[in-house]
Amino acid sequence: MRYLPKEKIVLAGLMFCSLFVLGCKKDNVPNPEASVTPTVVQKVEPINVFTPEHVVNLTRLTIAIEKYKQEHLSYPVSQRQKEAWDRLFNKAGEADAAWLEALVPNYIDSIPAITNNPDKLQYVYMSNGAHYKLLVLKPQDCEFVKSKSPELIDPRRDCRAYGYWTKKAVRW
Repeated sequence: MRYLPKEKIVLAGLMFCSLFVLGCKKDNVPNPEASVTPTVVQKVEPINVFTPEHVVNLTRLTIAIEKYKQEHLSYPVSQRQKEAWDRLFNKAGEADAAWLEALVPNYIDSIPAITNNPDKLQYVYMSNGAHYKLLVLKPQDCEFVKSKSPELIDPRRDCRAYGYWTKKAVRW
């Protein structure tokens, strides 16, 4: 019977151990630098200089909402839940971003601003914790967005709103 020299046995043992250690993943430890893949119905496209302002804002908010969910295991719940939409502006036209406070600054640097808002555009959000819908209402660029990303158009409101939503929030 032939025996392997000690060096070969030790070397084989070290290789096996290193392969075992390298092959193990720490699934229970979240990677803070990992990119977030939103679970919305629509495909979230990368933002570039040609992306419309409201799509940029909604995309940033969607990613922040998804980051929140990763940590809290639910989406931020609407203040009024399913009774009414949380709005970026109150009826007087003043910013009312209380519904976004759960996101700033841990998941998004700042609340998106609407730079030119003569038509009183409105960002609205509704969530029960398990699902959500985030829209911009009455956007002037809706036809353009519809031509480039028709999946963003809200099926309940056609070109009066577009945004992102999870599968079970499509009818809200």
